Amino acid sequence: MSFNIGSDADIGQVAVVVSNYGGHTPEQLADMAIKSILSVRGDPPAAVKAQLVAFHDRLKGVLIELVQTAQRHERLNIVGKLIKEHRPDLAKIIKEL
Repeated sequence: MSFNIGSDADIGQVAVVVSNYGGHTPEQLADMAIKSILSVRGDPPAAVKAQLVAFHDRLKGVLIELVQTAQRHERLNIVGKLIKEHRPDLAKIIKEL
């Protein structure tokens, strides 16, 4: 049995980001999010460009901080679960990450 699905939908530009020996850093995740959020077409005036750069930098800082907080909380949740399961050895390893 085979299926043929056709579509006229335009999904836009697709990017693939890879990482070796671990996940993406908060900075990489922030950059990926910003690329999804901000898009500028054409050549805006200098004043608009300056505002875009300032917004980009502020947004990146906020996203990095939020990703780092999410990572910390995820580790805390894992540590709590491991302690409940009487695995303090594993909890200690996770705490040290």
